[in-house]
Amino acid sequence: MRRHTLLLLGLLAALPLAAPLLGCATRLPVEAAAPPVASGSASEASEAAYAARYARVAEAMEEEERHHANVFLGYTWERGEGGATIGLDYLRRIDRRLQVGPFVDVVAGDVDALAFGVILLYEACPGLFLAAGPGVDLSREEDHDGHGHGDLEAAALFRLGVSYEAELGRGWTIGPAFFLDLIAPKKQAYVLGLNVAKNW
Repeated sequence: MRRHTLLLLGLLAALPLAAPLLGCATRLPVEAAAPPVASGSASEASEAAYAARYARVAEAMEEEERHHANVFLGYTWERGEGGATIGLDYLRRIDRRLQVGPFVDVVAGDVDALAFGVILLYEACPGLFLAAGPGVDLSREEDHDGHGHGDLEAAALFRLGVSYEAELGRGWTIGPAFFLDLIAPKKQAYVLGLNVAKNW
């Protein structure tokens, strides 16, 4: 389990460096596509794409389209057990690439838990987001029969994640998301699902 966690952390750390190679800077509407670069590196082409993408973002910010409300539907695994997960978050754009706001997830099933905190999203390349932020995990301790009906146990968590957004039009987006919750003292929870969001 620790090896898988370290591998995931390494992949998350490498994503910003690999963005030009991934070609994700090409995810732009036709009207906002950057002009072709006659001679130059992939990083130059990526920067040109960023300039076109964030010109639209700046215009949206001027029009007060800085809000992002999101519903998450997915599944959480923790210590070999799992539960259906529904989450809500509200983010406010504070920069062309940065968004910040609260999140809350409810898990029901073999694992009964409530996780909440503050998340920071960084748009590593158009449509691809890296997430990180602190929070609190509330879960029920298992009783002697192995059921989660005991007392609530609170623990600090730190969330890391990656998500992708595809634009549907009129401010709506949809896409997959994956999160790793590092829960004190030595637990990990893996969260995988789908985000449906509205920007205004």
